Amino acid sequence: MKRIATSEKKTKSYVLKSFFVLSIILTLLIGDAGIAMAGNNWWSSHAIANFLENKVDAPNILQDERYTKNVTREDFAELIVAFYLLSSRIDKGSIPLKENPFNDTDSINVRRAYSLGFIKGISSDEYGASTNMTREEFATIMVRFLNITGIKTEAIGNLNNFIDENEISEWAYNSMLYCVNEGVIKGISSTELAPKSPISVEQAITIQNRLALEYNWFTPSKDGYYSGFFVPMDTELIIFASGEDISVRITWDKILDYEKLEHDLAYMLESKLNNIAKTNNLVKLILSTQSYYANNSYHNNKTAEDFEEIFQLGKYSFRISSSCYSPETWIRVDCSQMS
Repeated sequence: MKRIATSEKKTKSYVLKSFFVLSIILTLLIGDAGIAMAGNNWWSSHAIANFLENKVDAPNILQDERYTKNVTREDFAELIVAFYLLSSRIDKGSIPLKENPFNDTDSINVRRAYSLGFIKGISSDEYGASTNMTREEFATIMVRFLNITGIKTEAIGNLNNFIDENEISEWAYNSMLYCVNEGVIKGISSTELAPKSPISVEQAITIQNRLALEYNWFTPSKDGYYSGFFVPMDTELIIFASGEDISVRITWDKILDYEKLEHDLAYMLESKLNNIAKTNNLVKLILSTQSYYANNSYHNNKTAEDFEEIFQLGKYSFRISSSCYSPETWIRVDCSQMS
């Protein structure tokens, strides 16, 4: 346990909170920059949990190290086939296969997706397997998927409220229009669609998740998924996640159900870690900070010291911090080595 000198308390407390906020901001900025990280962003947490718990059969895509990476056209074939199997409740072995016309891939999932009519090549004999899929390509194939599975799609209106409307390819316009109208695809801002930009794995999963929920193809998960950890959606834990870092905040004077909070902490940790005894010790350590602010508030105790401890559990590191100036406990999880 690290003890901080009384004369430094106020500065250290401020620095402590600033450190966590800065860490969160930096990871969010890094995530937007497209740097590969072993994890996912907070906004994709429920979609990924739904895919995992509903056993979507895309093992090469549903990996922590893949979620923030771009979807290649070959990746997408695996994803769309798995999504079709889930929605139609059939086995992949029952898909009648056509001859593979493409000379740049021998992927069985490309062949399946082609046989089902979901995908086309960039030429008569080339699929463009290693090329990143764009947002407008994704919209076009998802609309084609809906039509083939018997769902009618109708494009009404226009997209002139987006400043990049003219960048949408003519062949993709109606698909983008339908997807935006239905809330399947959202802009990268209130005025931009970025139709030519690549789509990431977690973005693709989030869009497919909206369709699955709309047509009742999924049993909705009660959890969110954060870099390997499942966390109940109704938790009072406040989760900040972006890529390979997770930060958890507990604001003790806002907690309504301490028993559930304890359960949620244990559930979160045990969903990833395979050491119940040490997990329980970690939960106890976190819970022990509950009364730290009340008992050590600087207004009540002029010699109070901030609390900080590093808890090592196998190759995972948990930094637990509480301040005598705030009724909060922060847990920063280093997920950079998780697999």
